Amino acid sequence: MSKEVFGYLDKSIKCLSTLPATATTLAIPATTTVPTETLWDSKTLSLKEWKICNAWILSLLMLNTRNPARLGINIDGIATEVWTSYISTYKKACNIAWLNAEQILQNTLYTDHTNFTDFIINMCTKWSDARALGSKINNEDFKDIIISALSESWSSATVPLYDPNITLADTI
Repeated sequence: MSKEVFGYLDKSIKCLSTLPATATTLAIPATTTVPTETLWDSKTLSLKEWKICNAWILSLLMLNTRNPARLGINIDGIATEVWTSYISTYKKACNIAWLNAEQILQNTLYTDHTNFTDFIINMCTKWSDARALGSKINNEDFKDIIISALSESWSSATVPLYDPNITLADTI
């Protein structure tokens, strides 16, 4: 939202090919100075001013993204089109990130002779990371993931844990 540019991205600032008729018929007194530039958030930009602002916004997007074309961001078009591509690409990337975080959590296995406390801390960290990225793994699901991660030597301890009346707090 720097420099009031968001209006170009959400289409609230549009390109006007001509100024409104009232702007061309107003007489400007001799003592009044005419501004040399239009403000970023002006709703009455000329076509030339709008193109300049659009180019600046495109450059802000490009310069603040490492290799946007490689990320799949469509860099052709006006700023609002490029911004739409950014949002779409970001949503896909976020979904992939939380799916990867879930997979890492679900693929973690406890091996015998591993410190159990460290294993639980590691699992809680991975669960927290997945949830921060948007995962919907709840307490009950997390309990099942921990139980299934334990080695066969834990089967005598884990069988009772499949009781639906036992909560995560009861298992840790």
